[in-house]
Amino acid sequence: MGIQTGANVEVSIGSTGIAHTESGYEADTFVLIGGVESISEFGDTAASVTFTGLSDGRTQKLKGSRDAGNMTISMGFIGGDDGQEDLADAEADNTSANYSFKVEFSDGEIRYFAGQVGSVVESIGGADNVLMLNCEVRINTSIIKIAAP
Repeated sequence: MGIQTGANVEVSIGSTGIAHTESGYEADTFVLIGGVESISEFGDTAASVTFTGLSDGRTQKLKGSRDAGNMTISMGFIGGDDGQEDLADAEADNTSANYSFKVEFSDGEIRYFAGQVGSVVESIGGADNVLMLNCEVRINTSIIKIAAP
């Protein structure tokens, strides 16, 4: 498959309490989030761990813990959209529950992960702006990549 654009990429929110495996995510029920305009970068970054030995005075760099980061979803506000309402409910959830997420590319590739919704913020802008919602998903699991069929 060649390069592709972000057009027709879909983001959906699922439930909590599932196994964070391919089969766990595939068994979950996802709700499409409407009006998505953009999705920020997301994915693992390993912490840098360093060690400097006395005998050679050389700093060695190792990979430490991994952090999949935070994903920001910007969307046009759509009153009554089930996906947007589920994001707001997930943000209001004060438990430590991780919600499952699905990002599906236009060619059918999928990314599954789980995290907490840290914020859902409204933005009005000016008279000639679209009413927006901006959401931050704090990813707490590895990202499972499923190839296009």
